[in-house]
Amino acid sequence: MEMRANKVKEKLQNGERAYIAAGNAHASDIDAFGNAAVEAGIDGIWLEGEHGLVGPNNIGDLTRACDLWGLTSVLE
Repeated sequence: MEMRANKVKEKLQNGERAYIAAGNAHASDIDAFGNAAVEAGIDGIWLEGEHGLVGPNNIGDLTRACDLWGLTSVLE
């Protein structure tokens, strides 16, 4: 199984800007705007676990939703 590319990390290592969207606590939100995010040049999704609603019960669904659109999930 091949590991998926981390677009955010690759861009930062190349000295480029990486764009991340935040405020998504539900996989359905990511799925609903995933195509628009990709077309707008968004590279990843910020998943807030320290002060937000992301936790062990939903992290799998959130990261899978990011993967479906080729977005890097960035978790705090």
